[in-house]
Amino acid sequence: MKVLISAPDLNPDWPSLPGVIYRYLNALCPLLEEPVVVTFEHNREALERTPLLGAKVVYLPNGRPLKGILGALVRRIQAGNTKGWTFRSAMGRKLIFDFEKQVYERFADSLHQNLFDLVHRVSPMSPVVPSYLAMVSPRPVVLGPLNGGLKWPAGYRHVLLAEREYLHWVRFVAKWYPSYQKTFRGAKLILAGFAHTRQDLPRLVRHKVVDFPEVGIEAQKFFPPSSSNAQGGMAMIYVGRLAPLKQVDVVIEAMGRSEILRRQRLTIVGEGPEKAKLQALVAHYGLSDQVTFTGHLPHAQVAEAMARADIFVFPSIKELGAGGLIEAMASGLAPVVIDYGAPGHLVAEGCGIRIPLGSREQLVRGYMKSLEQLVLDPQETKEMGRRAFRKSKRYRFAEKAKATLSLYEKALAGSGLG
Repeated sequence: MKVLISAPDLNPDWPSLPGVIYRYLNALCPLLEEPVVVTFEHNREALERTPLLGAKVVYLPNGRPLKGILGALVRRIQAGNTKGWTFRSAMGRKLIFDFEKQVYERFADSLHQNLFDLVHRVSPMSPVVPSYLAMVSPRPVVLGPLNGGLKWPAGYRHVLLAEREYLHWVRFVAKWYPSYQKTFRGAKLILAGFAHTRQDLPRLVRHKVVDFPEVGIEAQKFFPPSSSNAQGGMAMIYVGRLAPLKQVDVVIEAMGRSEILRRQRLTIVGEGPEKAKLQALVAHYGLSDQVTFTGHLPHAQVAEAMARADIFVFPSIKELGAGGLIEAMASGLAPVVIDYGAPGHLVAEGCGIRIPLGSREQLVRGYMKSLEQLVLDPQETKEMGRRAFRKSKRYRFAEKAKATLSLYEKALAGSGLG
C-alpha cells in the first residue's frame, strides 16, 4: 500500500506530539510500500540523525515566523512554550493550511495519477485546524489521530487564567468556518483519541470516526520490574509539566496531611513555572527527605525512574491524552488519576484508581484516601499494576501500526463510510 503522509509535527528529539508521531510512524512506515512522509525543514537535522525506518522524507520550508506586535504577543502568551496552547493552535491554523497546500502542489500529479493509494494527515492533532488535503485530494484522506474538545472543568477558572488559555472559546468560533465543515466532509476516515473528541466532531460525520488514541509506548523501553520496588515505603512518581493545570501540589499536600503517606517517597520528574511553589510546599510540610525533584529527564531515564516506583500519581484536571500515564502503566505502576478526560478512560477496567473531579479540597482528600489504600495493601497495588501493564499492550506502537493498516483498508473499501 502506497501512502502519502503529512506530518508537520515530527521530531524524535522533541517531547509530546512530535516525539509521539515519530515513534508511531517509525513503526508504521516499514509496513507500507515506499511511503512518503512530508514535514517541515526544521525537523531535518533530527530526522537525519535518527531516520524514519522505511520512509522517504520530503522537507518543506518552515512557515514565516510572526513578527512585530503580533509576534511579541504570541511569545508572551506562550510563556516559553509552556502555556497558551489554544492560542498557539489558533495562530498555527494558517501555517498548517499553507503547509498542506504545498504538499498538494508538490504531489498533485502523483495523486491524480493514482500513484498513492491514500493520504494520511497525521498531524496536527487539533480537530479545529482545517485540512487543505482533505478538501482537495482525489485520493481518500485519513485524518488523525485527533484529540481535543475537552471542556474546562467548572470551578477552575483561576487555573484557566494561570495557563493563559484566554482564547479557549476561539475553537468554537473556528467551527463556523467553511474550511472546518469541508475538512470533515472530505475525509474518508477520522481517527479520534477519546470520547470527548468524538462528541466534539460534527454529528453528520461521526459514522466515519474510529476510536484511536494518539498515545503510545515503545515496548522495549517501558516494562514492569522483575521484583518489588518497595524499600522502606512505597515509591510514588509524577512525570509531566510542573504547571497549574497539573495540580501536583494536591499530591504534596495529601502527603503532608497523612502520617501514613509522610513515610513514603515521591519523585517529581519535570520542569515548569510551578516548580518553586512546589518546592516551597514540600519544605512547609517538612517533606524534603521524602520528595525528590529531578528536573527534566531524557526519555530513557524516565523509564528507569518509573521502573523504581510502585505508584504513578497524575492529578491533572484537564488531560487530553496523558502519554506519561500510558508509560507508567507499561511499567507496571498502579495509577491514581483524576476521572476527567483521557486518564479516566485509560485506567478503567480496574487498572487504576479514579478520583472524581471536584474542588481542590476534595481532590486532596481523594488522594489521601486512595494513596493510603494502596500503601496499606501492597498486594493489591502490585495486582493493579499488573492489570495496568496488560492493558498498556494495546497502546504499543507496533500494535497501533498494525491496526492502522486495517483502517487504511477500511478507508479504501469505503464500507460503511461517507
